[in-house]
Amino acid sequence: MAGRPKWDSEAPLSGRLAGKTLSLGAPLFPRLEAPVKVEATPKPAAKPLAPKPAARPQAAPAESLGYDDFMRADLRVARIVTAARVPNADKLLQLSVSLGEAGERQVVAGIAQSYAPEELVGKQVVLVANLAPAKIRGIESHGMILAATDADGKHHVVTPDGSTPDGGRVK
Repeated sequence: MAGRPKWDSEAPLSGRLAGKTLSLGAPLFPRLEAPVKVEATPKPAAKPLAPKPAARPQAAPAESLGYDDFMRADLRVARIVTAARVPNADKLLQLSVSLGEAGERQVVAGIAQSYAPEELVGKQVVLVANLAPAKIRGIESHGMILAATDADGKHHVVTPDGSTPDGGRVK
C-alpha cells in the first residue's frame, strides 16, 4: 500500500483509465424536493390512569417572612354559624362565623366545590381576623378561612384539634 497514490493526490492514472476524461454520471438516488414544513399540531395528553403522588410541594414559598410580620396576622378560631351558596357563583360560600365574645362576622370563602353548606355549620375553622374587608360578588367579607388544597384540587379547611373556645388566638 505504500506505493499506491491516494485519492486526493494528483498522481497520474494508469491502466484502462489513462487518458480518458471523466464526466458526471446519472445520480444513483435522485434528489427529493425539500418538503414544505408543516407545523405539527400537539397531540392531546393522555389522562393518567391514577394520580401520581406529589413528590414535592406544589409551589415554593415566594419569599421569607419574618417572625414579627407573621405575628401581625390575627389568626382566630371561629365557629361557622350559617353557610349558604352565593348566587351565580360555583365556588363561593357565604359564611357567618362566631368569634365568641368578639361577636359574629360575615366571610365569603371559595370552598363551595369541596363542601356542602350544611356540612360546615357548627364546624370550627381558623380565620384571618384582621384582613382588610373585601367585596366579593357584592358581598362584604371580613376575614379569610384558612384551607389547604390537595393534588385533586379539593379544599380542606384548617381546624383546631380538641376543644378550643371560639375566638381563641392561634399562635
